[in-house]
Amino acid sequence: MGMPTYFIALPAPLDCYDDLVPRGFEPIPLGERHLTLLYLGPRDDVKAEAYRLLPRALAGTAPFTLSFEGLQPFPGWSRIIYLAAVPRRNPSLAELHGRIEAALAGLSGDRWETFRPHVSIARTREKTVSVRQAVEEAVGRSRHVECRLEAGEVAVYMASAGRYTRLRSFRLRG
Repeated sequence: MGMPTYFIALPAPLDCYDDLVPRGFEPIPLGERHLTLLYLGPRDDVKAEAYRLLPRALAGTAPFTLSFEGLQPFPGWSRIIYLAAVPRRNPSLAELHGRIEAALAGLSGDRWETFRPHVSIARTREKTVSVRQAVEEAVGRSRHVECRLEAGEVAVYMASAGRYTRLRSFRLRG
C-alpha cells in the first residue's frame, strides 16, 4: 500500500456511460468519480492549507453545468488504463481551474503542463487487442449519449490504495 496523495476536484457521480463500460473494465464507484482540478501530491500538510485557501479561491464562483462529449481512453490510445468522460470546453471550468491553480500554486504537486479535464468511469489492467476494440466501440457509442453534470461544489480528496475519499467539500455560491 502506497502513501496517500491529495488533490482538488469536482465530485462527478456520472452514471450516464455505465451501460457502455466493456468487459475487462472495473467501474469506478459513483461516489469516487471526480474531475481533478489540481493535484497536490503526497504531503499530508497540504490538506490544512487547501482547506484554508480554497474558500477565498472559490469566492464569487457560481455553480455551472458541464456537458460531456463522450468517452475516451486515458491517458491515451497507446496506453489504455481508464475509460473517461471528457467534458466539452467550458469557460466556467477553465476559470475555476485557473483560480484554484493560482490560489494554491505553492502547494501544487502537479506534474502535468496541460489541464486535461476528465472523469474516470472505469479502469482496466488488461492490455489485449480485444480490450482496445471494445474501447473503440464504447467511444463510438458514447457520442450519442447526452450527459450533464451540475458542478456545485469543489472538494479535497485523498487517493490511497486505488480508492478515492472525499475529505472536505466547499459549495460554489456565485
